Order: sequence, then structure tokens, then C-alpha cells
Amino acid sequence: MIYTGAFQNDKMNGEGKLEHPSGSVYEGDFVNNQFHGSGIYTWPNGSTYMGPFVENRFVLQTSLHMFR
Repeated sequence: MIYTGAFQNDKMNGEGKLEHPSGSVYEGDFVNNQFHGSGIYTWPNGSTYMGPFVENRFVLQTSLHMFR
């Protein structure tokens, strides 16, 4: 995995981008090495979720934005 972004206390904290060898990409807020806050997750097939994350999980709101 490739991480580009802020570190604090030897952990991903703040804004950053994490690229997985599978082709998945997360861009957004990190707290203690977890997706936490606003972010965009892109799957290898090009589908995208944009919205809030809490402890590595996306939080479904009234609308889910899936783009391709």
C-alpha cells in the first residue's frame, strides 16, 4: 500500500491518500490509521462512495453517491 499524507504519532492522521495494490483508493480524513471523517473511496471497477466514514466504515445517509 502507498500512503501520501499527514502523520502524527507515527500514524496516519489528518488528510491523506491510501492506494491499495488491488486498485482501490481512499482519499480523505484519517484518525489513528483509520478512515474517519469525510472521504472518497474508489473501487477498482471505478465505482465511488463519497461521504462520511467512521472507523473505516462508510456511513450511509439518505443518499449514496455511486459514480462510474
